[in-house]
Amino acid sequence: MRGFEPVAGFTIYVTDYDPAMLAVLRQVRSRFISAEVPPASALVAVAALYDPCVRVEIDALAVVQ
Repeated sequence: MRGFEPVAGFTIYVTDYDPAMLAVLRQVRSRFISAEVPPASALVAVAALYDPCVRVEIDALAVVQ
């Protein structure tokens, strides 16, 4: 099983974004993504996602050879 090493980039979509959330998002991300060689990333505040109960959605791009 592979880890998150193949991830080249990801986008995090968040509803009801508050700048105080950034520290929590970074803390969770650091549990899975290497701080030594992090992938490109973006944080996007959105009005809504596919389900009103969902507050965070992550889109990742991985390169597997």
